[in-house]
Amino acid sequence: MSINYFWPTPIYVCDFDSNIDYFNNIQNEISTFVEMNKNSLTKAWPHDNMLSNFIRHGNKPENCLEKMTNLLIYIRKHVSQFTGLHHSRLNIYESWINFGKQYSYQSIHNHSPADISGVYYYMTNCLDGNIVFNCESTGLKTSKWINVNSQIPISPKNGKLILFPSYLEHFVEMNETDSERISLSFNLMVT
Repeated sequence: MSINYFWPTPIYVCDFDSNIDYFNNIQNEISTFVEMNKNSLTKAWPHDNMLSNFIRHGNKPENCLEKMTNLLIYIRKHVSQFTGLHHSRLNIYESWINFGKQYSYQSIHNHSPADISGVYYYMTNCLDGNIVFNCESTGLKTSKWINVNSQIPISPKNGKLILFPSYLEHFVEMNETDSERISLSFNLMVT
């Protein structure tokens, strides 16, 4: 006799695992991109107090990762480890910068129809709002006998990379601190 747990949901969490020079190169790459594009910011979510802002050129959102070679290589390496797929099969088709000022938050959503989504934390004080993943099983959420945490919070940290299936619902808690959190989010399709 055995108890089997089927249909697990993988969430990949990685603190920066390379040398400090490589980390600094990536951080400088993001800093340069943000400074060069601050004037192109538009609010992505027209309601509530949402934190996502796209850098746009005309009507088209900028695919930020196309401009950040070191970060793109780093992300592809980890997505390959997460999925077991060669990076040539992973197409990053959109990416954007999130600016989480005080009292900003992100309501519950998912990134379907993408296959894999992720977030890289560029600048955080680690107390400015967790990303929280919701259990996708309605049955597990409402069960009176299976003791399952239906929400999994993950704290931000400079250099932390989180990867997850795009269908997974998540939200970002309100930033109740007076410092801005900046992260980079992206969606991938498997070819």
